[in-house]
Order: sequence, then structure tokens, then C-alpha cells
Amino acid sequence: MSDIVLRVREACIDLPYDAAGAGRLTLDVPQEPMKVDRGTVIFRWQPKAADVIVKLYGDMGAFNWLRKQVVGYRARREYRTLARLRDEGIDCGEPMFWATGRSKEHGLFEVVATREIPDAVTLADELPRLDPEARVDVLGRLFESLARMHRAGVWHGVFFVRNVLLGNDRRVPRIIDLEKSVCFASDIRGSRMADYDLLCAVTSLFIVIGGGYARSALVRYGLDEAGIARIFAAVESTRWSKAARYRLRAEFLARGVLSRAAGVVPAWRPSSAPVRSPKG
Repeated sequence: MSDIVLRVREACIDLPYDAAGAGRLTLDVPQEPMKVDRGTVIFRWQPKAADVIVKLYGDMGAFNWLRKQVVGYRARREYRTLARLRDEGIDCGEPMFWATGRSKEHGLFEVVATREIPDAVTLADELPRLDPEARVDVLGRLFESLARMHRAGVWHGVFFVRNVLLGNDRRVPRIIDLEKSVCFASDIRGSRMADYDLLCAVTSLFIVIGGGYARSALVRYGLDEAGIARIFAAVESTRWSKAARYRLRAEFLARGVLSRAAGVVPAWRPSSAPVRSPKG
């Protein structure tokens, strides 16, 4: 175990703060966490009875730290977007707190904590094991949640089935991993942002279980036949680079700022060039 000291920025639960100062919290990072991926460390808060999962984004460096003072911390973005979705009654992770800190092992880091989902598995892992009727039901629920999320003005940004969890009931899909999300002032259905999320979702479905289920899911989202055909055509023709994804996200971030400032969503969307998804 290694200790990290956090400065808690926002929390919706009572926390055992250190006596050294308000908002300071010490956590133990286990030597063998649940997951480690390029500076991101996911672990359970000890003791396990706390039922809290901690995600630490580390090694951001001085340049990225300065950039986050302008565009915002992704831990804060995830925390606030999850709270917004839960206010809308959308099934997703439950945010507990977000924090920042610095340590010798992790450098400058940020943390978001969510309540643990019992016996959670990713939808990508579970879909191949479900029978056809259960697949249709779960995917229908997921795409209905996506429609509600877009109606609430939230763009996910990486809406792949690996970023959806099923709990021990294996029937209720819960949306997670919203660190790239952007919140708009109103409904974004029919926008470039919504198309991007739909294309990510359908692309990942094709990869995990092939064709045969996306059409009914898109119907549950609310698309007509023309809209479904447009999404399928875009998925089949898309080959996006990382640079192109970054440009799109920069565009959507700017649109989100303008939307919230004006109270409306920027409405243009070129009919001949729908936003397309990366393979993922």
C-alpha cells in the first residue's frame, strides 16, 4: 500500500477528513489495484465496506495541469455529469466525491470516486453471454437511456459498450466513464454530438456481437428508417485518426461553452457530412 493525500473539491458524502486541514483526505492505494492503464489507477477504498471505487488520473504533468485550469479537470467533469444524469433519473454510476493531489509515485493527479456496483461486469464482456431476448432488452434500455441523456443536453464522448456496466441483476445498464463528457444547455438529439455518441455505440456493438441488434436499439433511441440508414452508412465508411477525434472534441467543448452562455445549443449540422465514429 502507498498513501496519497487528496484535497477534496466536492463531495456528496461525509468523509473522514484529516485533522491537518479541511478537505484533506488520506487514502491507501493497494499495490495490486483493480486496474492500471497509462497513468489511470482504479482501486477500492479500504476498507472494502466503504463500497467506494476510486479512479485516479495521474502523471498529468505541469503542462496538462495548466491546461486543466482552463478546460477543467476531467474528474470534476465526470463527477458533475454523473450527478446531472442521476438528477434526470438515468441509470449511471453514483458520484461520491472528486479531488486533486500530488505524490511522488503519481505526480500531479486528480481523483473521482463513485459507489461500487455489486458484481459489476462491462456490457462488452457480458453481451456475448446473454441470450438473444436478453440482449434486445438490455440494449433497448441502454439506447433509451442514451436518448434521455441527449435530451438532458449531455454528450458522452466515448459511448462504447465497454463503458457501460451491468450489476448483479444483469439487466440494468449503467453508464460510466464520463470524463470526456460535455454538457449543453438543452436537448442535443439530432446534433453532430448525438450522432457521434450513436456511431460510437453502434460501432462497438458491431465489434462485440456483430450485426442484428443495432437496428432495434436505434429504434428504441427514437430514430426513423432514414436516421438508422445514415448511422449504418457512416459506421461502415468511418476511419478516424486520433487527431480527428481531438479536433471533434475541441469543437464540441467550444459548442458546449457557447451553448451554456447563450442558453441554447448551436444548431448547425451539415446534412452531407455526419460526424463519424472511431473504431472502438
